[in-house]
Amino acid sequence: MLSCRDISQHASALLEQELSMRQRIAVRMHLLLCRHCRRFINQLACLTAALRARGSADTAIVPAACIDRIMNALPPAQLPGTD
Repeated sequence: MLSCRDISQHASALLEQELSMRQRIAVRMHLLLCRHCRRFINQLACLTAALRARGSADTAIVPAACIDRIMNALPPAQLPGTD
């Protein structure tokens, strides 16, 4: 079984469809069990899509679902002096 560290190392290859069938199955099995890695892969996919869209047009629009996922994953902002 792959670890979360293994997933982070294979994430780009997964999104670029560069993994072998055996590797894809192993990654998918891990993703079925690990919500943190699923979130990581989803966020990476959104970021990759946004960067590709930005590179293809100056007025590219990032899908709202991607923005929501990224914003929800960020820690809450703290105002200065409110430790």
